[in-house]
Amino acid sequence: MANLIVSEKRTLNRQMRKRSGRPIRLAEVLIDGISANAAREGEMVQMWQRLAVTSDDPNFHSFVEGLDAVLAVNKIGGEGPRLSSTNHALIVIHADNSADVWVDNLAISIQALVLRDVRKGEAVYLQDIGDIRGVKVGGVKFCPDDKIFFLFRDAWRFGFYMNTSKKFDVDEMSLALAMLYRKMRYAHLYDAISNQPLFDRIVSEGWFPFAEIIGGEFRKLLEYARAGWPLDSANDLVLAAFDENRLDRMLTRWMARPHFAAKRPLLEEAIKAFKEHRPVSVLKIVLTEIEGILADAHKAERGKRAKLPALLQFAKEAAVRRSGAPDSLLLPDAFGLYLSGYTFRNFNPETEDGTAGSRHAVGHGAAESTSYTQARALQAILTLDQLALAT
Repeated sequence: MANLIVSEKRTLNRQMRKRSGRPIRLAEVLIDGISANAAREGEMVQMWQRLAVTSDDPNFHSFVEGLDAVLAVNKIGGEGPRLSSTNHALIVIHADNSADVWVDNLAISIQALVLRDVRKGEAVYLQDIGDIRGVKVGGVKFCPDDKIFFLFRDAWRFGFYMNTSKKFDVDEMSLALAMLYRKMRYAHLYDAISNQPLFDRIVSEGWFPFAEIIGGEFRKLLEYARAGWPLDSANDLVLAAFDENRLDRMLTRWMARPHFAAKRPLLEEAIKAFKEHRPVSVLKIVLTEIEGILADAHKAERGKRAKLPALLQFAKEAAVRRSGAPDSLLLPDAFGLYLSGYTFRNFNPETEDGTAGSRHAVGHGAAESTSYTQARALQAILTLDQLALAT
């Protein structure tokens, strides 16, 4: 697993073997779970039989050290690397207590949402990935009554999966490994969201970990926000990354969604206006069309239109359904907060506190003219793009 994504300049599967190697065979491994609490001899103990944790978990090291000790007793240390020096290891204990152990010789594939068209055999880069949906181990035959232990590394973190319930399901493991991989590879995103002051600062400037920028430009925004610096310079760096090809690719992605295709002339005009540095036109079009696009998607799925609060809830629920997980990189809960707290934020006409980031302020002509910036125009486009991926 380690090097599946090495850096933004290397391909997603550069280090992936075409087939898994041969395992080390152990005659007998007796392990049914991991104790969840300390107990003296004769006392009751709780036991974990299903786990999916990263090395950020305070119990992680005791988990893997205990597993490593089991392998040492079975003399695997004399035949190959110990867990402390491996990038990935799979232990499969069969019903007869024999075990197969693979160490750094597995074929591992990632099911990823890509943000551009790719051909078979084509290189896929980190910035091309919008979400991780599944992680699978190839070349290994699993049985429902197998006990599974899987340890894998990504950069400076490890993930650990275990299922000793004898009710193993390969699809459940795929989803669990994808969750762990997201938490490890994109820890900076999840950390930013859980840091309320930092997240509020980013949102107040109109930014969000949009899928289109999580593989690259969002890191720069985070660096500036954490340092307490104005985001103006970071805005310029993000804007410079959006050339005509990238914008056209996003528009093509939108047109694949029926509720977007119905708005094609307006959305094409918005993209054209952005290319020509006309943010007023972009914001007037995009922010006033978002609610209608959401309403069309809601009607197509549920047979009727709905008011804004129900539409925002629908957007969040749709993102969970499409990604298959509430903690996907589409960040459904956090994006729902962004929509309600920024894009559809209410404003006070008496205090004239509306900006061109707010659909209500723009729709009522109450946004300051100086707030119609190219950065805000891009934020509106990225918001629309996030909805195209989520609904």
